[in-house]
Amino acid sequence: MTPNPTLREHIRAKAENRPGVYRMYGPGEELLYVGKSVHVRTRLLSYFRASKGEKTWELISQS
Repeated sequence: MTPNPTLREHIRAKAENRPGVYRMYGPGEELLYVGKSVHVRTRLLSYFRASKGEKTWELISQS
């Protein structure tokens, strides 16, 4: 599974690297995950790195 490249570009363009909470939604706007981070942009982009587990790839691919 590979994550959506459009989502990655959107994160790069819009997400700020500051403390905050983020939500990931699946098809039909169902809430899949809520996370928090000191550096939100860095955390979100980390989901696109190749060393992620199967569960993480599935979450990203559904977003």
